[in-house]
Amino acid sequence: MEFLVDTVMILGSFCLGLYLFIPGFQGVIYGRASERWPVVKGLIIKSEIVSDGEGGASVKIRYRYWINNKSYLGKTIGFCKYGSKTNSANSVGDASYVSNQFPERKEVNVYYHPAKYHIAVLEPGFNRASILVFAFGLMFIGAGIFFLTNVIR
Repeated sequence: MEFLVDTVMILGSFCLGLYLFIPGFQGVIYGRASERWPVVKGLIIKSEIVSDGEGGASVKIRYRYWINNKSYLGKTIGFCKYGSKTNSANSVGDASYVSNQFPERKEVNVYYHPAKYHIAVLEPGFNRASILVFAFGLMFIGAGIFFLTNVIR
């Protein structure tokens, strides 16, 4: 039974660590790089608030942009910001604020990765939340290593 608990602690720590580390790392790297990305005009095609029924909400923002006469669909507002990959907000008020910034049919600047056109954001730049997500990821990976080294002894 003790072996099972140790295994769960090790695997759980590593999995949670990777789950946090990867988007945090991407947020830091892409956030910094996006400040220098090329810009094209885009159009908000969907701006919707979805309540979770418990006081929280999510924002669904979709925008279309064109590069070299090819259409792309984006959904990321900024890296590790409201409307990022999870599109989560703390409250309906936060979600409303985000949605009001990007109403449907609004023309926006879209910053896109120069080599991977499908990666784009509406608000380029670095966000401190990226560092926190990255740091917590490292912390849990470190905890997994700690559990692993103590179980092997």
